[in-house]
Amino acid sequence: MFSKLQESGADILGLGQYFRKRLSRQEWRKWRTDFYPILKYKQQVVVHIQNEGNLKMMEN
Repeated sequence: MFSKLQESGADILGLGQYFRKRLSRQEWRKWRTDFYPILKYKQQVVVHIQNEGNLKMMEN
């Protein structure tokens, strides 16, 4: 899914905001064209389902 977002240039997860503080103004202008296409993104989600039907997010 993430590779399809990169191909289209859509940053719907807002990852650019994370890098905004770390990039210079000149680098920020190139975020979508130079940095976003080569970004490696890994996310792990663990969900604990209780008997009541509530979802609880747990961190490792």
